[in-house]
Amino acid sequence: EQEQRSSIDKKYFEKFQNEFAYELGIPDWYSSLFSTGAVDDIFSDNEKYLYEFRDSNATMYVEFLGSLDDRMKKVTDTKSVSTQLMQYGGRIRGTFKHRLGYSMQGTNGSQYGSKAFALEDPKLKTNYKLNEPNSNNFDFTEGYLRADLDWLNIQFGSEFEQVGTGYSDKLILSNNAPVFDALKIDAKYKSIKFLFLHGIIGREVLTDVFFSGNPIEYSINRYFALHRFQFSASNNFNIGLSEILVYQRASPEFSYLNPFSFYKSNEHANGDLDNSIITMDVEILPLKNYKMYGTFLIDDIDFSKIGTGWWGNEVAWQFGIFNSSLLNIENLEGVIEYTRIEPFVYTHHIAGNSYTYKNQNLGHHLQPNSDEIFFKLSYYYSEKFRFSGSVLSVKH
Repeated sequence: EQEQRSSIDKKYFEKFQNEFAYELGIPDWYSSLFSTGAVDDIFSDNEKYLYEFRDSNATMYVEFLGSLDDRMKKVTDTKSVSTQLMQYGGRIRGTFKHRLGYSMQGTNGSQYGSKAFALEDPKLKTNYKLNEPNSNNFDFTEGYLRADLDWLNIQFGSEFEQVGTGYSDKLILSNNAPVFDALKIDAKYKSIKFLFLHGIIGREVLTDVFFSGNPIEYSINRYFALHRFQFSASNNFNIGLSEILVYQRASPEFSYLNPFSFYKSNEHANGDLDNSIITMDVEILPLKNYKMYGTFLIDDIDFSKIGTGWWGNEVAWQFGIFNSSLLNIENLEGVIEYTRIEPFVYTHHIAGNSYTYKNQNLGHHLQPNSDEIFFKLSYYYSEKFRFSGSVLSVKH
C-alpha cells in the first residue's frame, strides 16, 4: 500500500506519524517550549507543544491553538463584503495507564467587518455569544474522557462528529451540526463497526398556560440518539445502516439509551411523538482511484403510498463519484455529486422535534424540497498547500 501512495500522500502520512509519534514509539519527534526549552527547531515539522509530560503511567500535552481568517464575497458587480475572524486558545490532552484518554480545548474569538456575512458560517450561525446584540465575540469548547477497551471504546463528553458519505455535505450528521455532549460507544470487530451516540443538542423554550391561567415560559431538553452498524463486505464495498431519533424530555428516555433496540418500535410504544429517521449508505471502490457512494434517508414513509406523490413520504438521497487522480494527474481530485431532499424532510409536526439546531439542519444544508448538483476540484501542491474550487447548482 505504501508504494501505491502518491508523493504527497506519503508526506501526509509522515505528518501524522509526527503527531502520534509517541504512541508509535518514534524518538525525537517533538519540541516543547517550557519543559525542554527547545526553540531552535520552531520551524521544523516536529510536533510542537507549550508543555509535555510523560512517564510509564501517564502523558499530558499542552498546545496553543490560534487562527486568522479573512473572507470576502462579491454581492454585486460593484459591491463586496468581507469579514475577519481571529481565534486563540489551547488544548490539553493525554492518557492514563494507556487505557484512559482525555482531551479538553477551548478558544475565544473576535469578529471584524460584516457580522451578517460571518453568520453565514454554519458554526458561527448557531454560536450564542456572536448572536447577541452588539457582540462581536464568540467561543467554542470541546472535552471528553475516553476508555480504550481494545475492540470496544466508551467516551463521554463533547467532540465534533460526522456520519455518512458526501463531499458537499452529509445527509446524516454533517459539519452543520453543533458539538454536543454525548455518551458515545464505538466498536470494531473484523469487518463490522458499531457506533452509538446519545446526547443533548440544546433546550427548547416553550410557553404554556398550565394552572394559573397566565402564560409561563419553560424549557425542555432536546436529545439526539443514533446507533449505526457498518459492514465491509470486502476492501471495495462498505454498507452502513443508521437509525436516529430527535426527541424532547425533561430527562433522557431509557428506551433510547439502549444501543441494541429498534428505535422506531420504541418510538411507537412511547406514543409516536418523536422524530425518527432511518438511513442507508454505501461506498464502492470499483476501480483504482475511483469511489462511488450514496446515501438514502427516510424521515417518514407510508409504503402503501409510494409513487402517489403523497406529501407524508419524506425521503432524501445523495450519490456521487470521486476520483483521486483525475485525468491521470497525480494529486488532482475531482468529485461530482447530486443531492435531492423531498418536501418536509428534517421537519416534524411537533415543535422542537425537527432535525435541526437553531433552525439549521443537522444533516445537509439544503432546505426541504430542493436539489443540488455539486462539482469540486482539489489539487495538492504539497502536504502544506492545497488549492480547491467548487461549482454548484441549487434548485428550491
